[in-house]
Amino acid sequence: MNYPISDISPESIIKSLNANGKIYLSPDELKNILSFSEIIFEQNTLISDFIRILKIDDRIIVQEKTDKNEVALHLVKDEPEAKIFIDERLDIYEKMWDGCGCKVKYYD
Repeated sequence: MNYPISDISPESIIKSLNANGKIYLSPDELKNILSFSEIIFEQNTLISDFIRILKIDDRIIVQEKTDKNEVALHLVKDEPEAKIFIDERLDIYEKMWDGCGCKVKYYD
């Protein structure tokens, strides 16, 4: 597992997201991130922990847990885009719950 950020701060998170669009962190680092984030939306997926829309320094970020027990942060342009992202994930999780054999592609 590759965690590209050595300093978990709002500035370092935003800098890494601006450079990569998506980053992966350890679950322990999520606690730090949540301490300086505004949670705009949160839902327990019942399959893959919580999925959230976070706001850090006026940037909108979707946070989810991957199948490798990593925390993925996705930089999105705005709240409507984040809601579309989450709706698509929740649709996949609902199908998974029903046994469709679907998988989420966390690492694309």
